[in-house]
Parts: sequence; structure tokens; C-alpha cells
Amino acid sequence: MSSRRSITASLIIVTLLLFTAFAGCLGDDDDNGGSSSGKPKAVMKITGTLQVGKRLAFDASDSKDPDGDELTYNWQFGDGEKSTTKTKRIYHRYQETGSYEVSLTVGDGTYVDTVTKVIEIDDSPNEKPVARAGPDQQVYLDEDTGTVLVHFDGSDSYDRDSDDLYFFWDFNDTEDLNNNGITYDDAEAEGKKVSYEFNESGDYVVTLTVSDGTENDEDMLNDTDDMLLKVRWPTPSAELENEAHDFGPYPWEVWIYNVSRAVPTNDVNYWIIRDTYQVIANGSLDDRTHIDYRDDDIDGNFSSEDNIGIRSAAAAESGDVFRLTYGPNEEGYGAQSSGAKIAETILE
Repeated sequence: MSSRRSITASLIIVTLLLFTAFAGCLGDDDDNGGSSSGKPKAVMKITGTLQVGKRLAFDASDSKDPDGDELTYNWQFGDGEKSTTKTKRIYHRYQETGSYEVSLTVGDGTYVDTVTKVIEIDDSPNEKPVARAGPDQQVYLDEDTGTVLVHFDGSDSYDRDSDDLYFFWDFNDTEDLNNNGITYDDAEAEGKKVSYEFNESGDYVVTLTVSDGTENDEDMLNDTDDMLLKVRWPTPSAELENEAHDFGPYPWEVWIYNVSRAVPTNDVNYWIIRDTYQVIANGSLDDRTHIDYRDDDIDGNFSSEDNIGIRSAAAAESGDVFRLTYGPNEEGYGAQSSGAKIAETILE
């Protein structure tokens, strides 16, 4: 009987020792900063318009880990696309309508948690494209051929729905070539980048029409944009010589030589410049207030062998610059216009 009691007591003592030993081990882990890692909690939010092509935000910011462990985020979008990241917020677009099961799995390196959500992606209403015809241009006809090939680029046009775009160019808004009552949709060229040859000087309003579909598409939308094309003859060149007079109505006479191309006198302007000060600005050869233009061949053109008498009313002085410019190419900068100067001479 006493022997049985001794065995039972021994078993109780061993059990207590083992329990105490294990308890001591657990207590030591806590003291060293360790933890029994808790399971993270996955939470997803989806914001944005649930339509084809729209950018949706997928947000896992509310996901938590009870131990503060760093989390990784694995997204399955249900359309075959997936992403694993440590960023809490990412973006995705769906390209087709339908139901998609989105899953988010968060993990702390030991434990994971997954949440799913089913979303319905609807068809997007068509949005109007945006046409961009490019900046205004000024180009010059070739003096030999009388033509110029101009290049146009509509590459800055875009469609908010990423639809394919069709490009139609009209190079003259004064003619209705297709007889539909509209002068700017004659489609003289098609394509994103096109070239067109002009053979007359003038101002042309060039219209680009972009369409996000064909005439058979019920929801096709168009947009148009204009650019101004100035077609000009290049500035003619010439040589000028001047002679001072102590008598007569003209203190100076200016002689004209070697004109490269005769142009109407009303297209030529004269300037008298003293240092940077314009004594006379943008005077016309046809204006006899300060000068007399002597058209030797009486053809109405600025040409070789003609001459100019500068009147005393011009208030010119020796050392002033007498400059001729081609008015159509002045572009608002007058005597300083790049490419507008015909010739100049310093008054004796």
C-alpha cells in the first residue's frame, strides 16, 4: 500500500517539474521580445467608376497585423492579372465587361489572410475625342517651282477611352468639295501625319477632324481643330546704294540694284533707323509723305533700276540706316523681323 502511494507521489512531482520547466521557457521568450505572431486581417476597398477602361483604386490600407509586422499584399483581379507588392494602394483597369472576383491576400511572413469581393464592370459611355491640328505655320513657296510641300501632324490628338482614331484633313475652308454644305470637312487627306502641296500664297485655315469610329458605329463622336497656315513668297533680295545732295528736294537718293524677284511696291516697307530708334517705322513705298518712289518701268513693282528720293520731311541724318522690308513676312516684328529684310544702306 505504501509502495503504491510512493509511485503516485513521484508521478505528481515529475509532472509539476515538467510544467514549471515549460512555463519558464515561455516566460523567457516574452522577456527577450519574442511574440506568438498573431494572424493579420485583410481588408480591401475598391473606388472608382466600375466601367470598362476606367482606372480603379484597390486599397488595402485598413488591413492590420496585431503584432505590427510588415505586410505584403497579393492582389488577384479576376481577369488574369495579378500583383504582389508592399504598397497598400494600387490601380487597375478592366478591358471587358463582366463579373470579376477580386481577392486580396495579406501576409506577415508567417500567417496570411484572404478577403474576396465580386465586382461588376459595365460598358463605358463613349467620350468625345480631342483633336489637335498642331501649331500655326508660315511657309515659303519655292521661287523656281512656285510650290511648297507642307507637313501636318495630328499626333497630339487623343481619345479618353483609348479608342482608335481616324484623321481627316481639310486644307481650304473656303471650298465645299463634297457639296454637303460644310466647307471644313472635305477630307483632302487622311492619316495622323500627312503632307500637302500648296501653289498659291495666302492664308489657309487647315481643319483636322478626328473620329473615334466609322460611320457604321452608332456611338461615333468627332472633334475638330484648326490651325492657320500662312503661305508666302520668300523675301526678295536686293542691293542699295545712296547718294547725298546739298540741293534739290531730296537730301538723299537711294538706287536699287539686283532685285531677285520683282514684288508689288505696296508689299515693301521702308524704315529709317538711328541707333535703335526708328525715325520712320513701317512706311509704305506708295506713301509720298517722306519719300518718292520712282518706278522707272511703271509696272507697279519694286524692281532693279528704280530709285527712291528721301524728302527732307523724313528728318533723316547722315549715318542713319535706310532699310527695306518685305511686308508679308514681317510677322509683327517690323524692321527686326527675321527673314523680312530685303536690303539696307547707311545714309552718307
